[in-house]
Amino acid sequence: MNDFNLWEKVRLPPELLARLDAMIRRVRILQLARGLLATLGVALASILVVMGVDAALVITSDAVRWGLSLAGLALTLLTAYIALWRPLADRLTPVRMARIVETRHPELQERISSALELLGAGGGAAAEGSGQLLEILASDAASDITSVSAKSEFRGTTLRPVVISASVVFAVMAIVFIVWPRQSALLF
Repeated sequence: MNDFNLWEKVRLPPELLARLDAMIRRVRILQLARGLLATLGVALASILVVMGVDAALVITSDAVRWGLSLAGLALTLLTAYIALWRPLADRLTPVRMARIVETRHPELQERISSALELLGAGGGAAAEGSGQLLEILASDAASDITSVSAKSEFRGTTLRPVVISASVVFAVMAIVFIVWPRQSALLF
């Protein structure tokens, strides 16, 4: 069953789902940025290494050049798979995001994920419980989540190493093209 249809049926507080959705969006944006920057950095580094090897060894064989280029491409594709595809393919549900937040905030005592699981069970489990109790549980979970911000929970500091690495490789490549423009263009 689709998660969205499930949440519509159980009358969860909209602010609770809105906060969890904002956190999921924030995590996805950070994963996308980190993956793209890592892939770009490896692609530029591969090009730089292949250019350096070609310049140092003066490779005359097209097969060797193609082999080096394909090795760089393979490394770039592997990085894209590991840093971009796998993290983005991993499903982030509201319950999973609630658990992530609760591990960072033990004072929440798993109230948010418990409320989501109980209310999301629907049908028999939700019908057996007291309607008032379920509403109290939902409102408590909604008030608990207001103390947590998506930007403060998931900061962009994890991007810093990837940004620095990609920037350094780009700067080196730019310097090479500035100092030896004709040779660099030919090797590129």
